Amino acid sequence: MLPPRDRCLAAGGRGERRRGLQLAAHLSLLLLLVAPGAGRARDVPALTGPVVDEAGLLSAGERSRLDGLCRAAWEQPEHRVQLQYLLVGSLQGEDVDGFAVRVFEAWKLGEKGKDNGVLVVVSKEDRKIKIETGYGTEGALTDLQASRIIRNTMAPAFREGQYGEGLFGAGVQILGALGATPREAGARRARPAFSFLGLPWGTILVAIFFILATLGRAATGFGPRRRRYWDSPWGGGWGVERWRWLERRRRQLRWRRRLRELVRPRPSGRRSVHAGAPLR
Repeated sequence: MLPPRDRCLAAGGRGERRRGLQLAAHLSLLLLLVAPGAGRARDVPALTGPVVDEAGLLSAGERSRLDGLCRAAWEQPEHRVQLQYLLVGSLQGEDVDGFAVRVFEAWKLGEKGKDNGVLVVVSKEDRKIKIETGYGTEGALTDLQASRIIRNTMAPAFREGQYGEGLFGAGVQILGALGATPREAGARRARPAFSFLGLPWGTILVAIFFILATLGRAATGFGPRRRRYWDSPWGGGWGVERWRWLERRRRQLRWRRRLRELVRPRPSGRRSVHAGAPLR
């Protein structure tokens, strides 16, 4: 049997341990209430096609366009790549990098032995984007290139609400870095982004300029315009046209001088005839 002093110390130690366990339990309960999804991982969606859109960000036309890009990349005779899109509403507290790795391994993207798959993950509520590559594509598509694609192509389009355009542009750049861009996708991307009736805006602006110029000439007449010349310290505007004007002026002065000579009365050299004098 323990002495009274030792019994008091033992009782105090058991009280301290009990208070510590209660505090740990309260902290665990608080963490579960604050972050209910932190203790469990998010379920991996089912692979239903090249484009899995759980968030509903794409229209039917945009989904079909991305689906065609992925299938064309997979059907390439050389450098074929399995491009896969996954759009989710939320990650439920999970890190986007870990979630992308779990999905990549669960879906077994890429050919066996080549590991030539690329997964593009987008979380709408978390505003997270991840491009996960297989070991067979890491050399051609580096993390720096992937971050540039996200920063320069996907993020600006997503801010404008153009999810389909941003995902398609990112897919074309990914396949271009891997040397697997389909011919149809390259031709479509080469087409000007801004057009009207199939014509680029540059051609339309040039046509409008010529139309306005023609209408202006029609309003003022199509005849030759009189040119005006202004003197300048460098003699601007006084070239060939000025020389021609001076020649015409000399001719005018010469003709006026001749007319004055013809009209001016000349002095007569005959003697005056007196009345009654015989004519000789």
